[in-house]
Amino acid sequence: MNEMKEFYFLRHGATGDDDGLPIFKGRVDCPLTAAGESQAIAASTYFSRMRPGAVFTSPLIRAKETARLICETAGLPMPVAASELTDIDCGEWEGRSVSEISSACPESFGRWAGDPGTFTMPGGESVAGVQKRAFSFVSGLLANPEKKILIVTHRMLINVIVLAALGAGLDLYWKFSYGENCGITRLKHDGKRFFLDLMNSPAGA
Repeated sequence: MNEMKEFYFLRHGATGDDDGLPIFKGRVDCPLTAAGESQAIAASTYFSRMRPGAVFTSPLIRAKETARLICETAGLPMPVAASELTDIDCGEWEGRSVSEISSACPESFGRWAGDPGTFTMPGGESVAGVQKRAFSFVSGLLANPEKKILIVTHRMLINVIVLAALGAGLDLYWKFSYGENCGITRLKHDGKRFFLDLMNSPAGA
């Protein structure tokens, strides 16, 4: 019987806009707040027990800093940045508030809200494209010799990776929520298939 492989997905810690007006953050490279740093350090307690042998992160600073703080505090291998784990390119919507876009672009916003699986951000990236690059990266890690792997990334990335791993369509995108900063999601792979056994759990829980 194949040994179970565990993938831990962690959304980055809080940034300055997390508690304010929701925005299409995308590639906006915003740092962690003091609260976000505290969340990452709290998460390190969990990972000091789980002991992942490899850590990968989105190259955006909010994810890289979260990963670095966890690894330094928990004594884990330092994180490796992977472009495949970066957030979606929101194109013309990047950095703009959700309320602004919903008012200024009601037709395209309606398509985003109604059918994200077929949607492409104006001047940016498609949700399906994000899923393809991110899940291809995770699938490639099945060949990594480490049995426990931590991936620090963004809520959209976690959402589309989990859907792909479970063989679920992107039409279920809005049925899942990964809004918890430093929330932990875990997928296991038994050598044949993925299983979801932890979803968006607070790191301190």
